[in-house]
Amino acid sequence: DIKLIDTFLLFNEFDFSYNPKPIQFKMDGDVYECYPILAPTTMQDLGKIIRSGGVSVDPNDEGAIEATLTKITQIFEQLMEPASALKMNSRILGKNLDPNMPDDAPKPRPVDLMHQVLPALRYIMEQHGLRPTQPLSDSPSG
Repeated sequence: DIKLIDTFLLFNEFDFSYNPKPIQFKMDGDVYECYPILAPTTMQDLGKIIRSGGVSVDPNDEGAIEATLTKITQIFEQLMEPASALKMNSRILGKNLDPNMPDDAPKPRPVDLMHQVLPALRYIMEQHGLRPTQPLSDSPSG
């Protein structure tokens, strides 16, 4: 019986290909592309970033604001194609992060944290079947 199974496996081809559609969204005319599949190590890295604390902004604590923005940019770096992450993170931080941009290039168009960035982040995570472990803050932002 085992030989029959071995023979069956030898002469049959199995194809476990999985090609999900790309995850894309638009923001202010720019198209952002995200990875359609996340590697297990990426999932582990995302878990570490998300578990390291909630995304919230205490206007009285400059360190909290910087930590929150850093965390958000780290999450986008895990979820987005490199060029899209660079563009998004430049907009979030309000400075050109692209080393190929000239020093006198204009600043990137800013994004609204509550109305653009966090909804985009939720959308991408939902496309992967993920949910934030903690509610995202409703703190106002500019």
